[in-house]
Amino acid sequence: METVKKQFSFELYGKPTLVVIDWFSLYNRYNDIDLKLFFDYLKSYKDIYQIRFYQGTIKEKTWSVELIKNVRDIGYEVITKPSKYIKIDIKKEKHLQSVMDKLQSLLDNISEKNSNIANQIYTVRNKVKEKISEISETDDIFAFIDEIDNDLKDLGININTFKNELEKPIRKPKCDFDAEIAKDVILDIDKYQNLVLFSGDGDFASTVEFLIIQKAKRVFVMYPRGSFGEIDYQNFNLIKRLEDKRREYAKGLVCRPVDHILQHIIKKEPADCSAGPDTSNVANPVSKVNNYEN
Repeated sequence: METVKKQFSFELYGKPTLVVIDWFSLYNRYNDIDLKLFFDYLKSYKDIYQIRFYQGTIKEKTWSVELIKNVRDIGYEVITKPSKYIKIDIKKEKHLQSVMDKLQSLLDNISEKNSNIANQIYTVRNKVKEKISEISETDDIFAFIDEIDNDLKDLGININTFKNELEKPIRKPKCDFDAEIAKDVILDIDKYQNLVLFSGDGDFASTVEFLIIQKAKRVFVMYPRGSFGEIDYQNFNLIKRLEDKRREYAKGLVCRPVDHILQHIIKKEPADCSAGPDTSNVANPVSKVNNYEN
């Protein structure tokens, strides 16, 4: 008997549902999400009464300001604040320092070999000049050699410039919303029965546990694959804790990767119809399905 995978959907059972989107943790792994499609997909569930979008604003970046405006125009309830820049001390980050040391060593090696090649080309140029001085039309040959020599010199300059850039401190924008999200879902606790949380941040595990055990809420955690959220939620850390306290508690938690709904929220490329319509599956009726895989 043929078995197919059941398409994922939020089972909300007619209960008021709040959606919370920790956008930064999603965008890092799913930067092709179409925010209008995302909104429309969520609003297709009549029980969802609000979709909150948490994202910092980098005021000096036009794209960041426009993102917040566009998201508001779509219909999201936007919660934002100015992003701060933090300096990353590579020397304190052992992995980064190791990578940077290897890169510096590689650049030094390339620079040294580049210098040796340039010297050899200069030597070859002089030897060629001695050997073919009596041959006419040698200007093009020497021009070509000089061109290679200049390219190598430019490469050496570029390598040194790049090495200097690597020595500069690294700054990256940071704007966490852990406190705001935890506070908001607690303050509005009487307004919803279901919470849909899009986040890869495992720090929300204690908040999720509180909502399920103390307030009998149902929580859907939609996490990016490979995130800390996948470890803390899906890999049975939180699920096991809930089961250990009372088996029924685990039924209040649904953990799924965002991949389960990507087909609904990623902009699809226009179909290529240059070869005519695809009729390969027209004559193949869909088999009756009795079994599902979750």
